[in-house]
Amino acid sequence: MNNSFYKIKNSKTRSISMENISGAKGEGGKALVGANLEFANGLGQGYKISPCVNIGAHSSFTIADIKDSGQITHIWLTLDSNQVKKLNINVYYDGLKDPAISCPLSLFFAIPNGTRQYFDSSMITINPGFGLSSWWPMPFRKGIKIVITNNNETSAVLYFQIDYELRTVEDDECYLHTFVSTSAPLKEKENHVILPTLKGKGCYVGTIMDFETDFITWWGEGEIKCFLDGDDKFPTICGTGTEDYFLGAWNFEDIPGHYQKFMGQYAGLTEIVPYDAYCIKNQKFAMYRFHILDPIRFEEDIRVEIQSIGWDDAKRVYRLQKNNITTLCFVYLLDK
Repeated sequence: MNNSFYKIKNSKTRSISMENISGAKGEGGKALVGANLEFANGLGQGYKISPCVNIGAHSSFTIADIKDSGQITHIWLTLDSNQVKKLNINVYYDGLKDPAISCPLSLFFAIPNGTRQYFDSSMITINPGFGLSSWWPMPFRKGIKIVITNNNETSAVLYFQIDYELRTVEDDECYLHTFVSTSAPLKEKENHVILPTLKGKGCYVGTIMDFETDFITWWGEGEIKCFLDGDDKFPTICGTGTEDYFLGAWNFEDIPGHYQKFMGQYAGLTEIVPYDAYCIKNQKFAMYRFHILDPIRFEEDIRVEIQSIGWDDAKRVYRLQKNNITTLCFVYLLDK
């Protein structure tokens, strides 16, 4: 909890939605036309005329374009859950051409397979009715632009609200970046690279993983490895197993032969597809791990990898796997 939230600060609170797309002071609820005009029943200006936007198939819409300094504090979205896998979010800082955040919404919210889940974690929540919230702080110094792209074959109705503050950003505040990596499938005796070597100073703060099995036994013996500040062949941080890194244990089982979902503040197992199966080929799992109280800090560079190792019940030995793996990681980087 931020224990200073009640203190007076030199900042101004603003919010963007379709009812105030500029976020400017005193500009909310002025729409005379909008997506819900036909439902307003003649009530007039200020009565929910423009609460959402219809994004056409294979089209993009800029949901925020702020030209100032400050920080995004909260993003809320909702849409048809059947469309979430094919909507992408792109975030651009300070007028730069390349996005620092670029990924499918479903992966960003730890449901890469698009299953309709509800959970409450420290950085993302999905609430009843499919309300998606991100609490990742996103500081910016000259401006920020957030773009949603609809890759569906049909249009998508999107409701959104972006809460932010206008203030001076200090020199030691980092920018939030995401990195997506896919192994389809992973080659034998190779690690899945979550984050290729990244030069700079900052902290590694989270991993979301989409994992598809290639065999009929337990799949999660692979160790995560964090190479820090010049590490070469061997890492400084080495985990003990996949489910251990995501803060589960012993095959994610509550009773023998049954995987158990869980969604906590800092880690969770959000998706098991199909849910009632156990140790089958092509089963899919989604997990998240947020390093909020235990950020992994680096001064010069960082590289993060995870092995893919399973268990052979018949031979009672570990076995290498060729799984399909996609990961999204979150890194705060002190850009210069």
